[in-house]
Amino acid sequence: MIPTFAGFNMGLSAPAAPVMDHYTAAGQFVITNYSSSLAYTTTLISGSGTATLNTDTGVYTLSSTTARFSVKAGYSASAPQSAVDFMERTPYTATQGPADVSYIHAPPAHGVNIPNVIGARWLYCTQFAPPLEQECGHQEGTMVKASTPAGYSDSYGEWWKVS
Repeated sequence: MIPTFAGFNMGLSAPAAPVMDHYTAAGQFVITNYSSSLAYTTTLISGSGTATLNTDTGVYTLSSTTARFSVKAGYSASAPQSAVDFMERTPYTATQGPADVSYIHAPPAHGVNIPNVIGARWLYCTQFAPPLEQECGHQEGTMVKASTPAGYSDSYGEWWKVS
């Protein structure tokens, strides 16, 4: 038996840090060096939701589409802990695609509507400044998926990263 002092295991070093990777579905991450003999601790760093570990497979399922968790390992909760690794996911955002409708018409203007929904229609229709105030410039198009943010990967229907 390993001697203990005030809840700490004496002479026991921390295990290697978990190595995280995305798994085969949205919201799933796997500890590639998983060991069922270790106790894993997850902490929500930003966003919301929970991270549930399948102790048979080493696969975490994150309940929220916007979350960053740290993961560390120890031989027990009171034993020395490993360095942390992180898993993070974020949903796609939309940006304006090219205009596929464009014309000029008489007032009133229809306004501006730029939704953050991929596949939705954006609209930009405003009244021109003098001396053309009797005309409105009208453009429409479809919202498309924005570029992948720096440092993220794009697969399984989401942007994600591990570090």
